[in-house]
Amino acid sequence: MEKWNDFFFLCGSSAAGLTGLMFIAVTFGSKFVTKESLAQVNVFLSPVCFHFIQVFFLCCIAEIPVSNTKPLGAIILLSSAWRSIKLIRTIKQMKITSRHDAEIEGSDWMICVYLPVIAFAALIGSGVGFIFQSQWQAQWAIYIFSTCLLALLFIGALGAWEMLIWIATKID
Repeated sequence: MEKWNDFFFLCGSSAAGLTGLMFIAVTFGSKFVTKESLAQVNVFLSPVCFHFIQVFFLCCIAEIPVSNTKPLGAIILLSSAWRSIKLIRTIKQMKITSRHDAEIEGSDWMICVYLPVIAFAALIGSGVGFIFQSQWQAQWAIYIFSTCLLALLFIGALGAWEMLIWIATKID
């Protein structure tokens, strides 16, 4: 895993920076966050922030110098399972919102549901690979893990961009 330190540092730093930028974006769009719109904010904004936070967290864990990857695998499994469970609430709220709001598009479903489901499933697979630690499993686990980190950064960036475009169209 030592060969991957620069990668994890770069991904984690990017995720931390993007999380900070999300706070700035939310500040600019804060007048659109009301009690009535809070459920929609949780659907479209919270997952984006949590993607960045999960990447940051996993990269920090991956940077811990240990000879055994089983703890990393367990943390990947737990965090991805937790995020998958949270995704169920997002799906329910998107269904409710789509009944009342014509602004939800296929790209919203792709960014908020379909791509995260794929990323979390792949992360769970990489966690299993780290836990069982055969030579073959450890090799594919690191590649899947790193690809998922990049995918979550990409998904989060797409979601943030969509949110910023939406805010820009609402500003008078």
